Amino acid sequence: MTSRSRKRPNSRQLRALCADLSPEDGVDPRHLARAGGEQTDRRKAWQLCSQVRDSLRLILGTAVNERLQALDVREVLPAPNESQLLVLLTSNDPLDEQERQEVLDALGAAAGWLRAEVATSITRKRAPRLELQLLPS
Repeated sequence: MTSRSRKRPNSRQLRALCADLSPEDGVDPRHLARAGGEQTDRRKAWQLCSQVRDSLRLILGTAVNERLQALDVREVLPAPNESQLLVLLTSNDPLDEQERQEVLDALGAAAGWLRAEVATSITRKRAPRLELQLLPS
């Protein structure tokens, strides 16, 4: 049996390699190993956002509060990642300042209920936090 012997670089070759700058210099090697997984993570985040948007549209339609029933989910975005989602809502009816405040109060009161309902409709280990924002009419 013969074993392969690898020729080790000499000190001059090692110094030449150290002098060259590369894009990976200063980056933690653990992050370099995960670089390929970013596309999958981004796709999964958008998939989750789509599931939450569809769920919230159904949930808001069954709400007891008429103000919440009149809301439409415009968009759901990861903010900053899929552990917290930004939910952009619009009202189907034009709102004056007092009505807008009433809708915001109703959203604040229903935030826990909305998160619990979303958690039952999606398959995740942890339910994402929902940041609810009402866009101007």
